[in-house]
Amino acid sequence: MFYGQYMFQYDACAPASLGVAQDLVRSELLIGVNDLAVASRMHLAATVWTPQQSPDPTRLRTWVNRKVTDIDPVVIG
Repeated sequence: MFYGQYMFQYDACAPASLGVAQDLVRSELLIGVNDLAVASRMHLAATVWTPQQSPDPTRLRTWVNRKVTDIDPVVIG
């Protein structure tokens, strides 16, 4: 998603629900749980930063900087 597109929360969470009412807990879009599956259903290519044994904010910042330099949108949640 480039150029600041906006998506309503309902539209972002709908692919996580797959027919489940959005007010139920099992319809949540959860980072690290079902985020890649939801991205795939939305026809988005997504990559995930995988922290090492002890998460280092410097490594995360380096990864984000590299993605931004490569003109890849970065979402942090």
